[in-house]
Amino acid sequence: MKYLHLLKTELVWLKNKDKRQTISLAKKFKNKKALEIGGPSSFFKSGYFPVYQYVKTVDGVNFSNHTIWEGALKDLAPFHYFDEFGQGVQYIDEANSLKKVPNQSYDLVLSCHSLEHTANPILAIKNMRDKLVNGGSLCLIVPNKEFCFDIHRPYTSFEHLLQDYSQNMKEDDSTHFEEFYRKFDYNKAVNPSITPEELKHKVDDNRNTRVVHHHVFSLSLIQEMLEYCGFEIEVQKIIHGLNLFTVAKKI
Repeated sequence: MKYLHLLKTELVWLKNKDKRQTISLAKKFKNKKALEIGGPSSFFKSGYFPVYQYVKTVDGVNFSNHTIWEGALKDLAPFHYFDEFGQGVQYIDEANSLKKVPNQSYDLVLSCHSLEHTANPILAIKNMRDKLVNGGSLCLIVPNKEFCFDIHRPYTSFEHLLQDYSQNMKEDDSTHFEEFYRKFDYNKAVNPSITPEELKHKVDDNRNTRVVHHHVFSLSLIQEMLEYCGFEIEVQKIIHGLNLFTVAKKI
């Protein structure tokens, strides 16, 4: 039952001082309405930011009616985000569009390991901001390159993100394909058995697969990007090495 999840989270809060700040922040969204780009994400079920346990509902956005992560999806069908306890609305839409999602309708937007797959992050973030009520929050999680297959790639510059935004970059952009493929660390692959040939095929079909990480983020780049897009940073930290975690408030 749901109260068992809540009880477990209270015990974690008592025993783990490092998690108190983010768990307390998750509690602030009790009975609030959230929108998740990508997902659902196990990160939000328990642990550092168990916000699924507290929100009233979460609607979800995925780029296609079939993804390699979620399988088959249907536009406007139920979005099941927290086992049997949570159900919202599933939208099929691009993060760089979000035209199907009503503006100023959510207290919180969630994005976990999704933005790096987007060719135009600033446009995506601005769209997410449009969906928030005044004073609403964005929780953004992207991978730390030191703990994933991007380890050999350079960090993206803010100037590059601005250029993509000014050029209205679309999701068919292939600028980073060669670098992603050439510098991919197979020892850190999510699928350890993937071959170079299989990876190349997925990269070439990225319009459908969305496996490519277009950009490589640092906490400082995230801060600069979010402040440019009209947010104020509330919390930033690295969680479990892999996760660059940020919560920012719409201003």
